[in-house]
Amino acid sequence: AHRFAITGHRARRDKSRKQSLLENIEGVGAKRRKALLQYFGSVSSIKTGSVTEISKVSGISESLAEHIYLAIHSA
Repeated sequence: AHRFAITGHRARRDKSRKQSLLENIEGVGAKRRKALLQYFGSVSSIKTGSVTEISKVSGISESLAEHIYLAIHSA
């Protein structure tokens, strides 16, 4: 029983590690996530960016940039 508990716990932990903060934001799909990460380099760099800087990424409007900014900073 202990072996199964450990295996289940490891699976849950690994799943949460692999999921990006950007995946939970509505309106940000795979292409926009890729564009954001190519522009900024990492999620932590996106956190330090302003709304105007996020909106400079191709495919992201000013309103979506504001939505991304608020979603990242409320988490």
